[in-house]
Amino acid sequence: MQLFDSLSVYEQIKHTSLDDETCLRISEILRDSQMQQLEFLATKKDIEFLRSETKKEIEVLRSETKKDIEILRAETKKDIAAARGDVIKWVVGLIATQTALIAGMFTAAVTILIKMIH
Repeated sequence: MQLFDSLSVYEQIKHTSLDDETCLRISEILRDSQMQQLEFLATKKDIEFLRSETKKEIEVLRSETKKDIEILRAETKKDIAAARGDVIKWVVGLIATQTALIAGMFTAAVTILIKMIH
């Protein structure tokens, strides 16, 4: 992009019926206007930079989130396996207890029957 040449503008304007002070002021106003436009264009570059940085940060956060999900998934699987083991222990214990109770009741019933028969 070409920079503003205020001297060239001044030279072009001074051939009009305007006085030198007015010509100089007009060229300064035009120069300032172009500088503001250049600042706006720099702002567009800043926006593009920020957009790029934001995309990078989103990718980092996405990657971290995936890692966190995998860690939670592994911990959940471990917790489920531990709970499954506890359930199996309880079920085996209940079956053993139930079997002992049934055997005890059967033994008591047989003992009562034997005493009744004698």
